[in-house]
Amino acid sequence: MKKLPLLTTLTITIALSIILLTASQTPPTLVTKSFLDNLIFSKFNPIQQQLSSIDSQLKDVEKRLNAAKAKLSLKVSVTIDSRTAYVNNEAKTLDVAPRIEKGRTYVPVRFIGEAFGAQFDWDEKNQKVTYIIGRNYIELFIGKETAYVNRSAVSLDAPPIIYEGRTLVPFRFMGQSIGAQVEWNDQTRTATIIK
Repeated sequence: MKKLPLLTTLTITIALSIILLTASQTPPTLVTKSFLDNLIFSKFNPIQQQLSSIDSQLKDVEKRLNAAKAKLSLKVSVTIDSRTAYVNNEAKTLDVAPRIEKGRTYVPVRFIGEAFGAQFDWDEKNQKVTYIIGRNYIELFIGKETAYVNRSAVSLDAPPIIYEGRTLVPFRFMGQSIGAQVEWNDQTRTATIIK
């Protein structure tokens, strides 16, 4: 059975109500099409105006949300073997360049995390880096392929490493652990995290 649009359903409901009302009168009143059209228009027009107003308000809210979202989004790009990175297209200098090792892209965990507002802690004894970003608590161990996100074990496709005195982590894990979108451009060898 085909569903009728809301406005058609409203119109039919109002018309039937009027017909039943007039038919229940003694003697029944004769209702013309013109009378029904005018009555339906008088009942329907305020509803249509309210719907138009609501539609306009929703479009305004959507416009404001998109503007706020653009201000809140963050894009961090790093290029393999380059110490220049970009945070929302603003150039930054890295302590150590991202690199590819054993087929995996590694990025400096501190730079990426701090760009997204993470707080870090380094445990030299356990070779563990901990960072908190938003509601996520992430623990990584140098040389181990298991990380912990909010105390739950997560397998890594490659372990974190120390290179030139800095902790590097697999790019994809870094993006996913903070709930961001990750992109890779093979031509420019650029890794991008967008949140």
